[in-house]
Amino acid sequence: MSELKTEGYVKDFKRVLLSCMELNSTTKALLYVQDLQTGDYRLAAYYGYLKETPEMGVYELDHPIIRLLMRKRSPFIVNDISNFSELKTHFKVYNLKNAQVTPIYMMDRIIAFIEERNRAGGKEYDEATVRNSEGVASDMKIHLEAFFGKGKKKTGHGPEEEMGRSYQYFLVKFASFRRYLPVISSFFQDTVVFLKPSVKFDAIVLNVTINEKSINFVYSINPLAKKSKKQLSNSLADFFPFLGSGDNISSHFFVEKMSTMEEVDAGQIETYYTMNVLEKDTFSAYLCAVRFSPDYFEGEEVAALSRFSRMFSNFLSQTIREYRCFDTYIGLILNLLELSKSSGYNFRIHALNTAKYARAIAEVLSDELDLVDAITVAALLHDIGILLIDPELFEKDSVINITDFERVKTHTQVCMSFLEKIRVPKDIRKMIKFHHERVDGTGYPEGLEGEEIPLGSRIIAVAEAFEVMTGRTGYRKSISVEDAIKEIMAQQDKQFDRKIADTLRKILSKK
Repeated sequence: MSELKTEGYVKDFKRVLLSCMELNSTTKALLYVQDLQTGDYRLAAYYGYLKETPEMGVYELDHPIIRLLMRKRSPFIVNDISNFSELKTHFKVYNLKNAQVTPIYMMDRIIAFIEERNRAGGKEYDEATVRNSEGVASDMKIHLEAFFGKGKKKTGHGPEEEMGRSYQYFLVKFASFRRYLPVISSFFQDTVVFLKPSVKFDAIVLNVTINEKSINFVYSINPLAKKSKKQLSNSLADFFPFLGSGDNISSHFFVEKMSTMEEVDAGQIETYYTMNVLEKDTFSAYLCAVRFSPDYFEGEEVAALSRFSRMFSNFLSQTIREYRCFDTYIGLILNLLELSKSSGYNFRIHALNTAKYARAIAEVLSDELDLVDAITVAALLHDIGILLIDPELFEKDSVINITDFERVKTHTQVCMSFLEKIRVPKDIRKMIKFHHERVDGTGYPEGLEGEEIPLGSRIIAVAEAFEVMTGRTGYRKSISVEDAIKEIMAQQDKQFDRKIADTLRKILSKK
């Protein structure tokens, strides 16, 4: 049988497959591509397997999966194997709990398919995962067309295509609990010092596991030599017996601020004490105190560790509650944007793209997660007032007249009244209210200038201008990214904040 030559494309295939794991919590995703000589489907790329290669390298045409795919000719889900008797052997041999298969068409032919296996947390695949995977399949098709010579391999994307390819990734990152990990890490580093008077330890390890992905934060009294770090990393499975392996684990080492800079070869780990901090749904946290000496932990030390564990448990519980409220909040906003479907396609694209660019700028200019999130939410909602006035104003394909412009200028006040009723935080409302102000004081509604304008408003102003110039939104014909940046830079200290405009330019020069 012939072999598929996929060198040079595997990295692209794998990058797209990764989105199955981000969007659907899929633990394993595989791409099978048809061998045009034999008709069989061969494994071209995979994600989620560690050191071993997936067992199923080829699906021959008479395999039950292929027969089912050809019969249905659309995405299908297998959550209950009792409904698919022909797949029982396949599921048993490869230890599958559930699966989702998404075909990829080219010229009315199933040229490839994505197989997702064993959704994390025992969850079932559903209509939402099907929609997500259809989007992933659409992204994959671009690379497959290049692979089969049916199209050019794309190295860059226009704004509209970029929207379709990346706004889901932006939302996943925005709404993911992993965005709280820097906050958890900072709290851990700041509070572990309180253990020192009560507990003798050489290192404290905090293990956080989210959907089978483990992150270990290691706080060491002294800088550890490379050999000691490796030994400690190799001992993690002893500290936390449930730990995974390979790519599912990452570790971050921190050293006490008052420590000397000389690295220490600490020798063998002699004693450790592990305790459960919190377990909730697909989230868990454990704490382990480590000693490089044979002394056992005394009762008072264990009691101190327990108190610290309870304090950390309270902090993590609060963080999870905040995340759930935030997740619900974002869900409501996105559904609000979906209401614009009846008034056209442009509004949703404009809001999502503006938020994506605004967040990218905010992440460079601020380390405060709350501020970055607030700017992102404000950018999502910044033009919601136009929908409340007249949605058709946003869909006009010609330059609006003076009367229309005066109506548009009222959208921030209309938006303020609406957002106040649904209790959107005041700082977010202010960002939205003043996003049409100009740093030279000639904007509206109040003619603020310079730093009188909230930082979030100044960021949204730049992000929105770039989106309008490069997107297909509204009456203005889109221009290139390079020309848009030139226009924005020409308006520094007039319409736009100089530092924010330059930040966007630097971001776009890297991406």
